[in-house]
Amino acid sequence: MNNFIKQNWFKIGILVILGGTVFAFSQSNRNTTPVVSVTPSDNSVTAPLVSVVPSEFPTSTNDVQNPSVQTAPVVKIKSATSSTVSVTKAIPVPPAQPSWHTVFTYTGESSTDSAPFRMKGAHWRVTYSCTSMGQYPGVHVTITGADSASIGESESFGSSVDSCPPNHVYDFYNHTPGLYVVGTSDSNASYTITIEDYY
Repeated sequence: MNNFIKQNWFKIGILVILGGTVFAFSQSNRNTTPVVSVTPSDNSVTAPLVSVVPSEFPTSTNDVQNPSVQTAPVVKIKSATSSTVSVTKAIPVPPAQPSWHTVFTYTGESSTDSAPFRMKGAHWRVTYSCTSMGQYPGVHVTITGADSASIGESESFGSSVDSCPPNHVYDFYNHTPGLYVVGTSDSNASYTITIEDYY
């Protein structure tokens, strides 16, 4: 036996070395962790397939910044379309400011009584003018209430003998809204009367 070892010591050494190498290689393969593959389903939206080795997972906060660790991108999914509701807001209209409104105009050369006309406000303005047509010109005007609301209300004005004013203005206040008539009596004059109502 000893003679055999002495004669074949070189061959025996080679076999021992080869046996150790094979054993070490088998142990190395046994300790290797298998690669885990993540396979997406056909109908889902996923990030690209990534092979993960457990030893590459970060074990501390310092490892999070390790560029060798592969991470999947964030996927943002847009929500379904939503209906739009239109809201209409009513804008209040401010009330109209009071103003002057012409309600009666008359031009003539003789005495007359007008048809009734309606006054809505309590403030009236009368513009009156006359032109002499002979000796002793003059016009007398009366505004009188013509319905149950304005009955008893009246205003009178006019020009004296030999005096016909150009565009003379009279203001009357605190009258009751309602129907009114104008009566005139003249003497040798033509005249124009315009009545305005403030409301």
